[in-house]
Amino acid sequence: MNIATLAGLERLADDIKALDMGTFLNLLWSTTLCIRSPKLVQEVLLVLHDCRNGVNHSDPVLRYAHKHALAVVFDRAEEAADACPCDETGRPKRQTNRPTRAKLVSPQPQHAHEAAEQIIVVAHTRIDAPTPVRIHSHVRLQVAS
Repeated sequence: MNIATLAGLERLADDIKALDMGTFLNLLWSTTLCIRSPKLVQEVLLVLHDCRNGVNHSDPVLRYAHKHALAVVFDRAEEAADACPCDETGRPKRQTNRPTRAKLVSPQPQHAHEAAEQIIVVAHTRIDAPTPVRIHSHVRLQVAS
């Protein structure tokens, strides 16, 4: 799986280079949120960054943005690995403290136009939970079956 992912990204290098900055940043962020294997997420982020090398050399602002965006997503990937340690295949490892689980509920929209523009969910957590939830904690979503 690792080799196929990286080979696929290499084939898409020209398309990745053609992305605007906002789309590329969303791609970096989505990569960090979607790939669980710590080694694979690092390799994919580096390949994505290498695909953009020709773009960011011309403008110092873009070069700065690319460099620091990569640093931010690497930091986020490390936080995800700390919050939910996974093996090389992406399966979660056993932990001494179980991660906090919270059910997502849909709040009532304040205005009719808000419901059409955004999808908002709220998680109610207990203050006495064994594992604390902090602001900007990494979140892993699980499919409800």
